[in-house]
Amino acid sequence: MKSELTFEQITTRGGDGGDATLFDGERLVKSDPVFEALGDLDELTSWIGVVRSRYRDEWHGALRDLDTELRDAQTVASRISALVACTPSSKQYARLTPVDDAAVEELELREARALKTTQIAPVFIIPGDEPGSAEIDFARALCRRCERRLVNVIRSPGRPRPDLHAAQRYLNRLSDYLFVIARKREQQQ
Repeated sequence: MKSELTFEQITTRGGDGGDATLFDGERLVKSDPVFEALGDLDELTSWIGVVRSRYRDEWHGALRDLDTELRDAQTVASRISALVACTPSSKQYARLTPVDDAAVEELELREARALKTTQIAPVFIIPGDEPGSAEIDFARALCRRCERRLVNVIRSPGRPRPDLHAAQRYLNRLSDYLFVIARKREQQQ
């Protein structure tokens, strides 16, 4: 049975003073690198959702698995968000599924498969020749920003997070994968 959240559960007013609570209960100022990373991951996940919803009916041939692959990327990005939103010593963190080398390797395999049927010219890409590829390129740019924000969290003075290294590598590969499928999309049109 699905429970309904109440106004009081959604609008707590707890952040009105400029602080916010992480998943594990820790309170931090909203400008903390953790919240910067969480906001960017949320934006990335949302934008990939926009791409999926706009173009899934057009994906065929070499792109037919793209909806599933992008949904998987959203799931991993959400897992990264959950990891970022907890301290490694918390009870909540212990219940989370880590992002590990296997996730990175799976994404590398998907990129390699896409590259087999995609030509990549040795030039800088200027997005906009085709709407779908331009939107995937926007997701790629967001992904690169997510990775930079995550590096800030990993290297935070006083609160380093080496547990997030595989997640950072995943985001690095995801930006490469998004670049390749944007080129594939252009070539399929």
